[in-house]
Amino acid sequence: MADIKFDTIVGGPIGTNCYLVYNDSTKEAVIIDPGVEFESIKAGVARLGLKPVAILLTHGHIDHTLYAAQTADYYGIEIYIHEEDKELAMDGQMNCSAPMFGMSLGVDAKVTVKDQIELDMIGTKIKVLHTPGHTKGGCCYYIDEASYVFCGDTLFLDSVGRTDFPTGNPRILVDSLNNVLFKLPDDVKAFPGHGPATSIGYEKRNNPYARGYLI
Repeated sequence: MADIKFDTIVGGPIGTNCYLVYNDSTKEAVIIDPGVEFESIKAGVARLGLKPVAILLTHGHIDHTLYAAQTADYYGIEIYIHEEDKELAMDGQMNCSAPMFGMSLGVDAKVTVKDQIELDMIGTKIKVLHTPGHTKGGCCYYIDEASYVFCGDTLFLDSVGRTDFPTGNPRILVDSLNNVLFKLPDDVKAFPGHGPATSIGYEKRNNPYARGYLI
């Protein structure tokens, strides 16, 4: 059984959580949502003695992808994204870089993933859960062995991500929450794209969107 740990780096234009998820024995790591400053990512990897093997994007918004290309180039690794968000990640209007920065920025994720596939990385299985609603290709990364789910902007503590951006849909997001994430065991720890961690059990009991409330 792999000893899976993680470290959180917070930064970027609106306080994004970037996660370094790693095998404490081999030090192999995946970097989830590198929207924080590259030097912070580099420092975290060096401090923990990690060997990054992939970048996993929960969705294509620029605050989660801003430093993905630089990070990928530096470590010589691939960027993974759900197939439904590949176009969004490259389009400055859709990924919100144009309205946020006044210029179109994007990332070309070479590797696309689909719902329910398992990525064999860092000595464990990382399952892709397609959770559209915040974006059409939003997804979460579930590590059953560690009882972790990295949920991007699908789920926040007591809330959910916005749905007024391109390809967002409130009804679909509520459906993703109740019929995908809330099917996980209650003890699974949920790590969102912004803000503090929570758990599936807590959110099932307390999140207003668990009762079908629409944004």
